Formats: sequence, C-alpha cells, structure tokens
Amino acid sequence: MDTEHCSSTFAVGAQRLVMQPDVESRCVRQYGESGVGSGEAGWYSPRSMPDRDELRDRIVSVSVELASELGEEGVTMRGIARRLGISATAIYQHFEGKAAIMQAVRLRGMQVVVGDILAAFTIDEPRDCLLEVSRRYVAFARRSPWLYAVLMQSGEPLSRAIEGEPATRLAQLREQIRVRAMDKFGPVLGQSTEQLTRFMARWWCGLHGLASLIIGGRLTADHPMVPVVDVDRFADEYIVALVDGIESDAAASQTAS
Repeated sequence: MDTEHCSSTFAVGAQRLVMQPDVESRCVRQYGESGVGSGEAGWYSPRSMPDRDELRDRIVSVSVELASELGEEGVTMRGIARRLGISATAIYQHFEGKAAIMQAVRLRGMQVVVGDILAAFTIDEPRDCLLEVSRRYVAFARRSPWLYAVLMQSGEPLSRAIEGEPATRLAQLREQIRVRAMDKFGPVLGQSTEQLTRFMARWWCGLHGLASLIIGGRLTADHPMVPVVDVDRFADEYIVALVDGIESDAAASQTAS
C-alpha cells in the first residue's frame, strides 16, 4: 500500500450517505467500490458553506484522512477545522466531541465494506460471488489499512465501540449481509444458519489473516522463512484455495448428513 495510492483514494469527490430503509441500494450506489474520504482541504468560503448533512459528512471524511495520515491521535477538532477551513466551534454543532466522530468514522468504514460486498452479490454463481466478495474485502484492507485495522483489529469490538443511532445503523448493515449471504450461499454451504455461520467463520478467519499480513507488511520478497515475490498473485491464489476448500468441505458435510 503506497502513500500515493492511499491519498488518491481519499480524493473521489464529496459523497453523502444517510441510512434510510433502502440501506442496501444507497450503500452500493454511493460507497461501493469507492474510497472513504473526499474533496480537498479548506475548500469552503463563508459564502459557500455546505448544508448541515454535507458538512457532517465532510467532517467524517476529513477525520478518516487525518487518522490515515497521522493515526487516531492526529484527529483533533482543530486539525479537522483547519483542513476544512471552518471554525472548531462549527464541528461541535454536529458532534459532541472526538468520541462521537470516531463512532461515525467506524460506521463509515463499515458502510464502505458493506457497499463493496453487496455490489458483488449481483454475481449469480455462488462460487464466483464468494470469490469476488473475498477479493473486495482484501482490496478494502489494502486501500484503507488504518480504517481496516480500526474495524477488524482493534481490541474493542464494534458492538461495544459504537452506541446509539450509529449502533442501529451498524445492525442494519450486518443484517443486510446476513440475509444476502444466506440467500446466496445457503444452498451451497449449508441450509441452516448454524452451518452457514460455521463455514463463513472459517472463510473470515482465513481472509482476515491474509489481509492482516498484507497490510502489516509481513508478506514480502525478503521474508526469511516464507518469501512472497508477487503479493497480488499470492493473494488471489490463496483466496481461490480458501473458497474452494470451504465449498468442498461443505459439500462433503452435506453428503455425510
């Protein structure tokens, strides 16, 4: 993950996402296959202030940018205000403080991940769909390593880090994925929720391990024990092997039962 690619990810234009009943379609349309930040620093003049929802969205986007560049400690009210070209007081009209902003950042990250994954469910064949979901998951981690770490590697689970209305939106996102996964993969991996959950847990463990090693810089050509010359090729071969292995085990399990 080079810094130039990371920076370009965050310059994709201002976006807005307010979770309404049509969570899935809006999530895919506005966040699927996209970056998580937007716009340029300090682009507001007193006569061109955005509306309330747009400014709230920009505060979150800039917070992601700052955290990706400087770490979470780099997210400060003054830093956000400076980059947006507004006063710090204006931020408090939208968020009570940094903790509330970081909740919104985590929710934004999940919206991006879910948007990418839901877009892949348009693929008809279950194996091809799961392969594409897997590739998009790893691509998100490589595109936004800090945000991935906050979502998937933090010592505090999202269910405890997010409260109130953001928690309700997070639950909606998770339910979207659960329902679509059961519809798409249930006939292949297991008809019951318990069976599907077991196989999907194996899938996530394998995929998370791959993503974590890549963004942690552990898969390299000069590794003393397991050198990996072509990380892109290795990642895709691993994903194919993971999906095929899970699918094969699921078929064997259904035959045995």
